[in-house]
Amino acid sequence: MRFLEDFVRIVADPLYGLIFRVIWPVMSGRIFTADPVPFWEMMQGDLKHGDVLITSPAHLKNLHPGLVDVARPSLIFSSGGPLDYEHAQAARAMFATCPIEIYGSTETGGIAYRRQTSAETDWTPLPGVMSRLNDKDCLAVQSPHIAGADWYQTEDKAEIEPATGKFHLLGRADRIVKIEGKRVSLNSVERRLIASELVSEAAVLLPDENDRRLGAIVVLTSAGYARLEELGSFRMGRLLRRAIAEFEEDAALPQRWRFVEQIPTDSQGKRPLHLLRTVFAPKPTEPDILETVQTDDQVTLTLSIREDLIYFVGHFPGMPILPGVTQLHWATSYASSIFGTPETTGEVSQLKFRKPILPGHIVTLELRRDASRQKVKFRYFSDGDGDLSSGILKYDGDPA
Repeated sequence: MRFLEDFVRIVADPLYGLIFRVIWPVMSGRIFTADPVPFWEMMQGDLKHGDVLITSPAHLKNLHPGLVDVARPSLIFSSGGPLDYEHAQAARAMFATCPIEIYGSTETGGIAYRRQTSAETDWTPLPGVMSRLNDKDCLAVQSPHIAGADWYQTEDKAEIEPATGKFHLLGRADRIVKIEGKRVSLNSVERRLIASELVSEAAVLLPDENDRRLGAIVVLTSAGYARLEELGSFRMGRLLRRAIAEFEEDAALPQRWRFVEQIPTDSQGKRPLHLLRTVFAPKPTEPDILETVQTDDQVTLTLSIREDLIYFVGHFPGMPILPGVTQLHWATSYASSIFGTPETTGEVSQLKFRKPILPGHIVTLELRRDASRQKVKFRYFSDGDGDLSSGILKYDGDPA
């Protein structure tokens, strides 16, 4: 057995992982890691020149900045979904080698490969694989890995170059929805959006089976983020609707928009519908209360600041901070529910915001009631950062 410095890093798909992470290294006498590595940070110190990375689009779309200083692998394989040209080139710039993408499925095994040296790079069938299109322009394949001589019919629309047999994938044929009596291609709407200089990535879907309004999850370019800050989410959505209205019918124009830093994917880099729909799910407005300690006129609440709170949306892009008005609202609301004070205050004095409260933080809210003076003092603090914010709530009416 030859012990080569080739290390396999990340499992992407059951069959893909089995072949590339186990069978190929064993048959070729290569050393491979026993366990997959879920995060780039966990393998930076182990990577050596000439290693082989077995990875997925989900990882290549989220390259860690620290990788710029690591040893260069000889090959990178990716499977589990298509890799955008932009991310393929980012990986090439980072590792000095362009990823080799493998297209296939558990039913067919490997079908084709490509290395995106240009945005129009086609897929090249693997040896022994034949392809053709059905009457709906969906790819069908025949290969030694498919039992019998039957053709396996995929749901991937494609164009085949007759002279070479190479093909270009055009998206899933089954991504068609009916809105207002019209058939709408979600792939087509996504392509129109991505064609805009303001959009980097897009996922279009029906967020709810009972609501036939189309929704769009969008990752903006730097120019797009600049317009978002200028226009706000509502007007930004209207701007993008107008941009694609020239090419799509009214039924195909998204009405619900979500602007995100990253489109949700699973461990294989795919975008399952249930994950995408979570982006449109109602976001919570309250923190999780981990502990409550109360006396007659004082209470301390230990709060877990949920990362999915609605208040973090747009405040601020890339650096979410809990708004001060939310901290004030929580203090007033909890004081009302615990002490019976009015739900509105007549005045807020000595209001101070010393340090930001961030997603995932554990903070304590302390409320002290002075019934005789009709006021409640509040203070947010944490063990690590000390005082975060504080103020005095004053009431016009008689306290309870």
